[in-house]
Amino acid sequence: MSHLASPGFWKCYEALPAAIQELADRNFALLQADPAHPSLHFKKAGRFRSARVGL
Repeated sequence: MSHLASPGFWKCYEALPAAIQELADRNFALLQADPAHPSLHFKKAGRFRSARVGL
């Protein structure tokens, strides 16, 4: 599975607090290792897919 992000995503990502960026990075690593991991809540969102980062 290919994982891509739009330029708009990166702009929003950079605006997040460092702690949230770290959480997103850890969850992205989990997504790469196990896309079906239940804590990600990976789901279809229109023509894209969405994964939960935190509460």
